[in-house]
Amino acid sequence: MMFLLSSGKHTLGSLHLLITALSTAASSVAGLPAGPSSAAPTPAVHAPAPARSTGDLVRKAQDHLIIITTPQRSGSHFLASLINRGGASYGIHVGYEHSPAGQNADACYASLMDLLQFHKGVIAHMWNWCGSRENRFRVVSAVGEKLRQNGSVQVLHGWRSALMILSDNFLAQASEKEFGFHASGGNDPKLIAMYRNLTEHYRLPVGDAEASYTELAQRIREFEHAELEFLRLLGLAQTGQLMDYNYESLLLPERHSHLTAIFQFLTRSTSAAVPTAMAERALQDSKHCKSAELEGHTLHPPTCSSRVRDWPRLRAMLNGTYTLGACDRLE
Repeated sequence: MMFLLSSGKHTLGSLHLLITALSTAASSVAGLPAGPSSAAPTPAVHAPAPARSTGDLVRKAQDHLIIITTPQRSGSHFLASLINRGGASYGIHVGYEHSPAGQNADACYASLMDLLQFHKGVIAHMWNWCGSRENRFRVVSAVGEKLRQNGSVQVLHGWRSALMILSDNFLAQASEKEFGFHASGGNDPKLIAMYRNLTEHYRLPVGDAEASYTELAQRIREFEHAELEFLRLLGLAQTGQLMDYNYESLLLPERHSHLTAIFQFLTRSTSAAVPTAMAERALQDSKHCKSAELEGHTLHPPTCSSRVRDWPRLRAMLNGTYTLGACDRLE
């Protein structure tokens, strides 16, 4: 299949608008915190929470109110499927993606709680929390205060390499342009071959100038800073209601232990056996200490080097970022 790379000017403009929109929150907020460490992160529960006995897990199934909040294209639906598979018999369930509605904190919180009362668990991407995208963080702090007062909602925030998120968004646009549609998954060998070819021809950045790499590296940092700012405003780090997890660890050999930690957070079980059994049930088709089967099973190649024209060149610009550590682990 042939791809018309002569359309670079149009594509570059689209990429610039896309990345600028995704990083608006970071560039519009003063005093952003430092970016996350590039070291391989471990699941972080920010404060202890009351433990539950195994019996409590079933009796208090109605207490499991869960929000998965990530940037889009960060594996939230993948995690939801694992939670549902492993947690179903314990009353733990996550529904589909929703956007809380409302232009003020009271309306936004009410919308969010209505969703949770009905679905018990929801995916609410951080960019879509009430209000316009231009003011996406405007009510987050006040809603976070209400979640702290409520105390019953648990939040899982997922990190993923910002480079891979930006690449996935760029490739989605390219797919619409080249094929007239965008597929988010599938195991058809012909479809996979089409998308692997697409990825090869639409690597980042568009253009080989040093300024293009510098701009992409800066956008990656702004993207990560926006995530940190969202979490700071949400303000659940000291309540035991927030856990950071990372998408890459759900793909790599530590996936069992990482998912066990997530179930430990959700259940607050006094028994290590319970969350371990839940993780094993969720990953029933895989083996311990073995990565997920990615090569030949994902539409786009799973490594950062496959998404960038000159990966060593960009890599040298990403010191201190979460993206650098995540990319190195995937390589």
